[in-house]
Amino acid sequence: MDIDELAEQPGNTHHVVQESFVAPHFSGLREILTNISLFFDAAHEHDPLPLLQQLSCELLQTNSVQIVIPTGSAYVERDNPYRLTQHIMINGRRVGRLDAHRTFPFTTDDRALAFLISQLISTVLEQTALHSQLEQYHQQSRATLDTLEQLLAFMQGIVTTTTNWQQVAISLTMHVPRIVGGQRASLLIIPAHQPDTPALVLSNGTIVSPERAREVRDSGLAGLVLRECRPLIIDETQTDQRWLSMGLANYESPSRCAMAVPLIWGQHILGVLTATTSNSRLFDTSHLNLLELIGHNISLVLHNLTLEDQLHQVLNLFTTEQDMLRSPLHAAYHYLQMYSTAQVEQESIPITVKDMQLIRTALEHVMTLEQQLRSAHQQLYALQMKPDMVR
Repeated sequence: MDIDELAEQPGNTHHVVQESFVAPHFSGLREILTNISLFFDAAHEHDPLPLLQQLSCELLQTNSVQIVIPTGSAYVERDNPYRLTQHIMINGRRVGRLDAHRTFPFTTDDRALAFLISQLISTVLEQTALHSQLEQYHQQSRATLDTLEQLLAFMQGIVTTTTNWQQVAISLTMHVPRIVGGQRASLLIIPAHQPDTPALVLSNGTIVSPERAREVRDSGLAGLVLRECRPLIIDETQTDQRWLSMGLANYESPSRCAMAVPLIWGQHILGVLTATTSNSRLFDTSHLNLLELIGHNISLVLHNLTLEDQLHQVLNLFTTEQDMLRSPLHAAYHYLQMYSTAQVEQESIPITVKDMQLIRTALEHVMTLEQQLRSAHQQLYALQMKPDMVR
């Protein structure tokens, strides 16, 4: 519990005027100075209150000392000589009180000693709260470092992965639960050339049937993200009407919390990345932001696969046209070579109608290939241009 939480408990929100301080007898000061290191040892305990109460009992010569945090609104008897009460303050705000009881009256020196004890307790509690905050920051920084290391491994996998889209999708999807902290993940891919045949890849390494993929696209969480084109979190599937209206209980019953992000490149939606877990309310905005970052990288991979597919199509086109043009071009080259020979008279060259048709066909193929090459070049250039990402 940090300092602000200590101070903002019920009954602790107002400032308190410090009591007048009277220096205790010399023996009391000596006892505090002797035991002051023990007070600060309590700051390293998981719960410092038991040790602080024990030390207070010894210094005040009583077996009944209680440190009350928060103070609450109970009535405090200030005129009772057998009871001693001191406020515990942190940064000028009351966070608790020190209560002591004994069978013989407390003296003025005892009350001054209790004041010093309360100051030490306040310092120890403040140190404990600060130590707890530092521990939380350390854990958060460690978690951030682990996430960055996992993202680095994820990006290295993207760079070194194969060009087979199925192996790429399986490899990427299996990394998602380890990075975002979920238990399962799925990747729905919408092919640009075949939007009616989506593919659904699960983080356990399986690719589901096309029928199941279409069902998820049309009525699952991925379909909802596709229609709204924005990231979504369902923190409790048992009560969220969006989840209940999907009618997928037979498939998604283990999931209690889910989130999904669209995979966008330019103006095109390439698919949806989904993460689920059996723990209720596990995901928050930080998890969704991390999943969105992963989604951007997967979008880049899918876009690169599209570019490679386009390149393969162009190369296949080149090969096909080369095979189609080889025979007509050889025939045209043969007859043109015969025309260029000075020793051969024109009337002695046997040219048939079929030969002329072959030459014409070759020229038409050359013109068609030139147009196709120009169109393919323009398409590749457009795909390589950096698109404006849709937010």
